[in-house]
Amino acid sequence: MNLRTLLPGLLGLVAPAYDPLPSPTVDFDDKISYGPGANSRRFDAGVNFGVGYRQGPLQVQLGYGLGLRNSHQGNGTVFYGHNFNADAAYNRVAQLTGTYFFSL
Repeated sequence: MNLRTLLPGLLGLVAPAYDPLPSPTVDFDDKISYGPGANSRRFDAGVNFGVGYRQGPLQVQLGYGLGLRNSHQGNGTVFYGHNFNADAAYNRVAQLTGTYFFSL
């Protein structure tokens, strides 16, 4: 039994019947577009910070990037009764780096 067949039966007990997992219609090979009709902004600004430790030839770093600009621009598209583009979306990046320094 998979999730697609299980969920409609369970949700039918508490809500009107609809397909909570619609058939995939998104083509992930499409390029991201930018401009007046697009949902994503091209530029972002943010703050990066981190900490590192070096012992002999080994170094370990942990970093974090915090986007400060909302990446979504709402275009009024409604999907299942909710405008997801009106939700805030900020870039967040965590990075763990390990380095070995060779002596030359």
